[in-house]
Amino acid sequence: MVMHLKSCCCGCSLKTGTVIIGVLSGIGALCGLIMSILGASVGTGELQKEFLKELEKQKGITLDQAEYEEAVKHLEATSGNKTLSALFICLAIVYGIHLIFDILMVFGASAERPRMIKPWIVFAIMALVVQSILSFVNIIFHFTSGAAMVGVLGLVMLAVGIALAVYFILVVNSFHTELLSNNFQNKI
Repeated sequence: MVMHLKSCCCGCSLKTGTVIIGVLSGIGALCGLIMSILGASVGTGELQKEFLKELEKQKGITLDQAEYEEAVKHLEATSGNKTLSALFICLAIVYGIHLIFDILMVFGASAERPRMIKPWIVFAIMALVVQSILSFVNIIFHFTSGAAMVGVLGLVMLAVGIALAVYFILVVNSFHTELLSNNFQNKI
């Protein structure tokens, strides 16, 4: 059985908390969508140039302009440029879906329509599981690559992120359950 909350943080109602969570989540999804679109369109070439500059610093190699341009062309031809663009496009799609569910939830909470809130709950649970797994893999990578401090920081951020996400899901689910019980009582 799922825990049922009576109010959101700071004593505000579940409805108000759900709307606030939806608006903040929507802002985050919109920012992620914009960043993903920018990453897909311009970020991949810039990442390759940054890679070459970092290589010059670490290896002490100095490239003249012709060598630099040739190296950039080689990177564009052989690297995961298309893979990275595809990743950004996939992220943009996920953030777009996320934004749609956030908008549905805000309107559903305002109109007290539980059917418009349920998709957000399902999506949020799925996203929590996937993000937790990917973050954990990323943390393990940092620990094994010698960046233990980054790994510890990532672990703390993961714990806080999971706690907040679970609380937000509980608030929205409690409001959803409250709406369903009110609708059921009104039919009797």
